[in-house]
Amino acid sequence: MLTSKTKLSKSAWVLIAIVIIAVISLPILHFVGIIDLSFIGEAFMGVLSWGAADALNGALLLGGVFVGGALTWYTVKKYFIGTQVPVSAGGYTPIGQTINPQPTQEQETVVSD
Repeated sequence: MLTSKTKLSKSAWVLIAIVIIAVISLPILHFVGIIDLSFIGEAFMGVLSWGAADALNGALLLGGVFVGGALTWYTVKKYFIGTQVPVSAGGYTPIGQTINPQPTQEQETVVSD
């Protein structure tokens, strides 16, 4: 089956490569002690504390996580996985109608002035 995908630009692929390199290199640099990434953990704890403080905050947090997951799935499905499109073997013929090929006839047309 054919797969229909939306093509990413070269700059999008460069951005994806930069994100992958950052995800791999930043934790290594943190463990070595070159950079400090403790603010990420503090921000995560702050967001969870905010969500636990009130029922409305918790609902907003869950709704945001759901919407973020749906957008991520849409992006992955559209640009990376694609949609499979079935290929039909022949042309479209409506039910109840048959088209018979016309027999070819040898005819000569003469135009004179």
